[in-house]
Amino acid sequence: MSLSVDDRGKYVLSGPKSFADQRLPRIFTTAATPPEFTFDNYRNVLFSSTAAAGVGQSFINTLTVSIPATIIPILIAAFAAYALAGWNFWSRAAGGSRGWIAGGAVATGAHPAADAS
Repeated sequence: MSLSVDDRGKYVLSGPKSFADQRLPRIFTTAATPPEFTFDNYRNVLFSSTAAAGVGQSFINTLTVSIPATIIPILIAAFAAYALAGWNFWSRAAGGSRGWIAGGAVATGAHPAADAS
């Protein structure tokens, strides 16, 4: 069995018999120089003027849509919760499960809408 490795790291394992019914040996390599970790690829994709620069614009577009789409419903829900907390429901004074009418009012909006098609 012989292993040939070229300068690009491509290897060929060869031997006198076929390797079809055998488990191949594990191959471990050690780099002569350690890899250099940089952010150059991210900088190139996000901030370059090449065709890949669309990734940076897409990221900005995603933030432009997702931030308001998160904050606006939270603000509306906070105002609605404040309004429901101030109402004095008759079920609150009934003892048992407090606020089941308020809970029912909130629960009616918690189901998905029916498909109208």
